Amino acid sequence: MNNKGFTLVELLGVMLILGIVMGVTIPNISGISTQNKITTYAEDAKKFKSTAEYMIRGDDTVKKPVANGECVVVNLKYVHGNEYDNPPYGGEYLMNKSFVVMVKKNRRYQYYVQLVEKFNTDGTDNYRGFKLLNYTELEATNYLDKLTEGLSMADFVDVNLAGSKSNIQTSISSTGCTTVVEVYNAT
Repeated sequence: MNNKGFTLVELLGVMLILGIVMGVTIPNISGISTQNKITTYAEDAKKFKSTAEYMIRGDDTVKKPVANGECVVVNLKYVHGNEYDNPPYGGEYLMNKSFVVMVKKNRRYQYYVQLVEKFNTDGTDNYRGFKLLNYTELEATNYLDKLTEGLSMADFVDVNLAGSKSNIQTSISSTGCTTVVEVYNAT
């Protein structure tokens, strides 16, 4: 008898092997998707820092830190372009809670970035992004570990950029800023 085809056992064996392959592949694919979203935060934070730096250094009318400890603060809305309209989790970047701090330290400028996305999950507001991170940490290979996730703005540096310079300086003192020279805050 010349039977051509697969037996039921052979088909079940193939299905079992495909199931195992799918079981290994799907978690890896979702992990890659999550890593890509975090990478998007990092790229947006780098772009935000570069835009603020260009604005501060390239415009003679913009005040710059002169002495050690002096700083300038720029919020995201001030440098906003449409490239910040699509955060990774489909929420919105908080324009007045995302900012760059440029601090003069030992005759050099150092930059700190906070970039916060607010998004809704199951009717609850959530926040994700980088919490006042030194720019060099964004350039390091472990920047993926620096992502902050929380259920409130309390997990980030909550600065009222429309407030007094001394209150702002107190909120961002971890950057080494002792005197806020100027705040560029579009409302």
